[in-house]
Amino acid sequence: MPTVPPLTYGPRPVPPVPIHPNPSGTRPLTLWEASAIATYHRSRVRPLGQPDGRHRLHPGDAVTLVSHNVNQANPDPEGTVRSLLTARADVLALEELSPATAPAYEQALAEAYPYHFYQGTVGLWSVHPLSDARAVPIMPWTRAMRATVDAPGGPLALYVAHLPSVRVGPRGFTAGARDEALGLLVAEVRAEPVRRVVVLGDLNGSTDDRALRPLTNRLVSAQAEAGAGFGFTWPARLPVVRIDQILLGDVRAASAWTLPATASDHLPVAARIHLSPDPAP
Repeated sequence: MPTVPPLTYGPRPVPPVPIHPNPSGTRPLTLWEASAIATYHRSRVRPLGQPDGRHRLHPGDAVTLVSHNVNQANPDPEGTVRSLLTARADVLALEELSPATAPAYEQALAEAYPYHFYQGTVGLWSVHPLSDARAVPIMPWTRAMRATVDAPGGPLALYVAHLPSVRVGPRGFTAGARDEALGLLVAEVRAEPVRRVVVLGDLNGSTDDRALRPLTNRLVSAQAEAGAGFGFTWPARLPVVRIDQILLGDVRAASAWTLPATASDHLPVAARIHLSPDPAP
């Protein structure tokens, strides 16, 4: 399996650190350790090829997308994967991976998803081949990525993103870090050469948030277009807001919904989208 070299940031590189699941009973990683390791996180992409015959779809068929902030402190990655697999997603995006848990997700998802890429805190698993996978630099460590999915009817550009949280300070809410990262993500989406685009992940804001308009003015919310109810995702025990999004450009949502709670503090989100073939040249 080829390995994509990890991105590095800052003037002082940190030596690569091998990544293994955190054995039971060992101390948790500090925030600095997690950030340093994530900077040099393994990036993996399966080679382009023909997917298993069970997953072949004809042009115009629908594709199911699922996105989930799994919570870096998730005590049960395997249980979370078992829950997510019930959605039978064609493409699965995960946010808030950690050096301690990412290999566990990689192993648990390997049988169902022959193609995958992850770096830093975000990853993408697919039944369809992936290409042009890379990190998207919106922060000093990797919290966004993009890849081209060889979807039915033509290529689909997928962006997985986890924007910074809105913070509460002495003067009230501060969203500067989130909005700065959003601006970098929007610039990448605007420059995207692939016609059909999906942005999914934890955007730490609802589609009614004016700060997200540079993105939501270009892309349509799957939940707003085809979802039932409010589709709230956070906090998982009693959701009051939808901050986990699936946004679509040049594809149409057939349905959108939330999945049952896992060990995370977010609910997973799902959408079934229709992909019409690219026009003939």
